[in-house]
Amino acid sequence: MLRSVQQVVPRLQRFCRESLAEPGLAKHDFVYLLQAARSFEGDQFWGQALDHLVSGEFPGTCPHCGVDLYLVIGEYGFFTTAEEWVQRAGRKRGKIETRPGIHCNSIDPNEGMLPEVGRWLFEHAKAAKQDEVAGWIRRIFGSTVCPSCARKFDIQEAIATD
Repeated sequence: MLRSVQQVVPRLQRFCRESLAEPGLAKHDFVYLLQAARSFEGDQFWGQALDHLVSGEFPGTCPHCGVDLYLVIGEYGFFTTAEEWVQRAGRKRGKIETRPGIHCNSIDPNEGMLPEVGRWLFEHAKAAKQDEVAGWIRRIFGSTVCPSCARKFDIQEAIATD
């Protein structure tokens, strides 16, 4: 069984690469393709975690004090908080807003050299003209300050320790 799956992986890798190069993909579809491509490349971590960009929130843990965090990266902004941050708004209560009065800190993008996997994700996003997704990726590999212990940490580390 495993042998037959291994025989299909190169075709799936090629399919993902070709699909990532297609112009005009919706940003969420593009994120799912990036995740699949990472999976087929053997990247178990981002092959399982990257889809959190679609919901706009990664679960995380402060690597210093161990507090559980919400790492918001995407359509709802760029911040970290230890508090429930979602508030439904509008008549149908479908629109998501940030609850007023929560303590949160901004997530700063990585403006320097990205780690290898970050470069790979970023370069594929830029090549596909997915500039918004590329900006999100810079935040995944950026940093913030814990709202609980006030110590700085890297976002990727907080996601990995969850």
